[in-house]
Amino acid sequence: MFRTQITALGLVLGLVASSAAQAQPASAGYTGPVAVVVSIAVPAGLPRAKVESLFQQQATGFKALPGLKQKYFTVTEDGRRAGGIYLWTDAAAARAFFSENWRAEVAAAYGSAAELTWFDAPLVIQGPAGMP
Repeated sequence: MFRTQITALGLVLGLVASSAAQAQPASAGYTGPVAVVVSIAVPAGLPRAKVESLFQQQATGFKALPGLKQKYFTVTEDGRRAGGIYLWTDAAAARAFFSENWRAEVAAAYGSAAELTWFDAPLVIQGPAGMP
């Protein structure tokens, strides 16, 4: 039953995400945490090892970022897309980071625009395995 509930939730979230790409949180009056999934096309020919090296170089800058609770650096199995999953204290902190300037820097660095999908995150839990 639990697996069925997770599958159904994943389907719903997938539908919400696909219709809300690039949108900011739409929940009027919501002041809780938000999650933002970022996906960027990796330039052709850039090896996955180089992408992961770039993640390492960027990691320190995120440690003191106001309002950021967690960030996962992500890359698809085929290495064609990279990005991150961000958990923010609230939408204001996320909007401050994902500014037009940030979007322009990403486009200049990677040659393509970042795709952002925003979610309200009214419940955040940590599983028994804890954080990495």
